[in-house]
Amino acid sequence: MKSLKTFSGKGKANTALSVSTEKGARYLVHQVVVSYSAAPTQTGVTINLDSGLGADYDATLLTGSANAQYTIFPVDLLKPFIVMENDILTVTAPAGGAGITSAISILAEKL
Repeated sequence: MKSLKTFSGKGKANTALSVSTEKGARYLVHQVVVSYSAAPTQTGVTINLDSGLGADYDATLLTGSANAQYTIFPVDLLKPFIVMENDILTVTAPAGGAGITSAISILAEKL
């Protein structure tokens, strides 16, 4: 039986937050959700793949809209993707402004 796992974190006020999958297991990533406690002032959430094959294979999968309070990936939630054993998926929410916190969740199925 496959199991669902959530990688998550909640940031402190006006502080950048990053959450990553763990290395050493394959995951089918169903969704990534980033939310801010209020309308932020930020450059855009980033979702990066750090490839186990080396830096030449690293990729930015998404740079979200600046100042967006919510970011969801994949946008249509219909196309899950696989993170291989030696890869790491990292989601980074930039600092959002005075008194604004962020929260990140990655919902993945261990294969």
